[in-house]
Amino acid sequence: MWDVLFALLVNFFVLTIIGAGPALCFLPAEASALSSMGISPAAGFIITSLVGTYLTLLGYPVEQAGILILIIGMTLSLVCFVKWLLSGGAGKLESGEIAPLAASIVILCVLTLAPQLIGGLRYSILRGNGTDSFNYITLAGYLDHESYSWALQTDVMSLVERHPSYERAHQLLSGRWTTSMMLALTSRVGGVAPYRFEYSFSVLSFLLAFGPAYLFCRRLSGLTTFTSALTATAVCGGFWAQAILDMRADSELTAIPVLLFLAFLIASMEADGDRKVWRQEVVLVAASGASLFFLYPEMLPFTILGIALFASIRIWQGQASRILIVRLGGAASLGLIAAAPGWRTLLAFGSRQLNVATSLQNNWDQAYFPWLYASPLTGIWGFGPFAAWKEWMRVFFLILGAFLTVVLIAALVHAFFRGNRRSPGSLLAATLSMSALLQWGYLCAMGQLWAGAKGLSFGYAFLLISVAVYTFQAESTDVGGWGRTWKRLAKIGVCGMLWSQCGLAFSRPILAWRDWEYPNYINGHGEYKRHDWNMRPFTAVFEGHRGSIVWSDLSNPWLADYVGLVFGWDVRIDNIGSSRDIDEFKIPQPWLGKWPDYLLVERSPGVNYGGALVAQNSELSLLRTDGGTEPILSIANANGLEGSEGTPFFWLGTKPVTVTVFSPTESSVLTARFGIGPSNPDLHAADLIVTSDADGAPQHIMVTPGTQEIQVHTRPGLNQITIQDENPVVRSLPTDPRPLLLHVEDLRFKRGP
Repeated sequence: MWDVLFALLVNFFVLTIIGAGPALCFLPAEASALSSMGISPAAGFIITSLVGTYLTLLGYPVEQAGILILIIGMTLSLVCFVKWLLSGGAGKLESGEIAPLAASIVILCVLTLAPQLIGGLRYSILRGNGTDSFNYITLAGYLDHESYSWALQTDVMSLVERHPSYERAHQLLSGRWTTSMMLALTSRVGGVAPYRFEYSFSVLSFLLAFGPAYLFCRRLSGLTTFTSALTATAVCGGFWAQAILDMRADSELTAIPVLLFLAFLIASMEADGDRKVWRQEVVLVAASGASLFFLYPEMLPFTILGIALFASIRIWQGQASRILIVRLGGAASLGLIAAAPGWRTLLAFGSRQLNVATSLQNNWDQAYFPWLYASPLTGIWGFGPFAAWKEWMRVFFLILGAFLTVVLIAALVHAFFRGNRRSPGSLLAATLSMSALLQWGYLCAMGQLWAGAKGLSFGYAFLLISVAVYTFQAESTDVGGWGRTWKRLAKIGVCGMLWSQCGLAFSRPILAWRDWEYPNYINGHGEYKRHDWNMRPFTAVFEGHRGSIVWSDLSNPWLADYVGLVFGWDVRIDNIGSSRDIDEFKIPQPWLGKWPDYLLVERSPGVNYGGALVAQNSELSLLRTDGGTEPILSIANANGLEGSEGTPFFWLGTKPVTVTVFSPTESSVLTARFGIGPSNPDLHAADLIVTSDADGAPQHIMVTPGTQEIQVHTRPGLNQITIQDENPVVRSLPTDPRPLLLHVEDLRFKRGP
């Protein structure tokens, strides 16, 4: 898994380079190098998402457009950097506070990625909301290899024959897909397949969000370096961040750094009291707004409400004028122009999502938010794991949660009525917090508990920032009497909350190592940790045989889908068994006119594959189909199988044995060594009925002890051969009550005449 860590670091470095030039160029001249470099990774992500979206809409798959996206992004960054140098920007490079910011990001990277490094794919595949996880990977694979419009213009059969998941990708193209495009791009940049990088891609979002969160506290709210780092770590690594990560809400995850970046820019425009209408930040505000629209349009109502409250209160307080409205209006206009290519699709999608959020009756909150609704006063502050652990801890954190709620109310009142003119960041954090709380309350009042909790998750970062800013701002300590006592108590409570959240960030790798989960947490996916997700034995075979045809005969649709996501673009996968698309969309059977090179089946202990086996893991077997011996895929026998995997045998009883065999011809020869069993030892020969599902006509065969061959009808592909003993059971062994009529070993099939 170390290649995943390398891919994560490479992407963070590349996005930082792409965003450095615009950050330096479009922040005001008085901004420090810390501000510019701190938001560079998020700026690079925003620019890349916009360029990638445009090129995708022009019909370029990511595998073709990836290099072009990077060239455009880095060229733009270089031009902006040169402009910044020519304007005298080099004189403001002060690196005194860059080191703490960089060190904090490194620590966060280690803490957030360590669980996957420790637990491997078994920890991340289908964790939490596995459905969404597979959807993002599916769409990323499609956008990586195909033009955007191809699936919208072709028929279902063509989709199925190109890739087993393409009908699902076709369904997903009518919604937001920029996140999947970015997953495909970052996977290309890191050299890791999307199915392995998807979890790290989610972690990357929090690394991008750390800089804007840190700078929001440090530059706009006046907190100390340590307090800012502590708050940003709680935002990006605490319980709320972990819950959203485990819900596999990749679009929401990618929107978090964009939202924090947007909030930082809007507050910074108001921080210096400049009355000029045009500000350089307007360009970045517009870009971040357009990116947010492409990535997660569901977050826009919450964001617009919070910004509208901010502007209204600033004007009401006399701390802003119509200039603020003009700036925000100009940024909104530019953002609408930048987002114009996705208006029709995303507005229709957003309307459907809004209808779901307000009218669809579901109980999804019981799966994803039991920790919130079991005790809202503890859940809203990320104390869910503590409250569900011990009774005394539940009571303690309930009291602490209630106290923090009072602190939040005080913070909102202070920001709305007594806020510092020079610190608009605290007011914006308060209005965005209020927007999230109003959205939560409104949806809960309508009975939409899941949608309400999702809405609350949009603003959790600003809830934490609001109470931190209120209690730790330097100006807030200049009070006396009961006010000073209140501030001290508030500091103790907020410190406890921030440290507990950072403690959960440190404990998560330990939980992964011990294979534990939080109590009363997200209900895991039904297939989570039930399968062997290691496909390296098979990918090693296909590396030298790209373009091969593989028939996949798997009974579990999730495992079948995963197989397609792993190597479905290197070889042609035809699902002759199950898949989610077959179950849900009733897609047609792919055309099987070409004979497969390989057959992927579930591993069956005690089955002799006749030399066709080329690779295995603990659950699956890959068979080559070009040999003379036909592989036996499974043997279903009421008496079970005995012996070793290389030399199995079984006892034929009163119930038939069903043998599944893969045959390339219309005739096969069954060969086996038979022996009369102890349940009727006086027999000199056994009477068998052999039936093949290829024609259904039974054959009555008499077999004698020793090796014997039986010719059976088959059809090209999978065949089920049923063997039944017609002889009666006379007695049974005292130590083994099973009917043991006929001993069968060295069972094989070969091509017949």
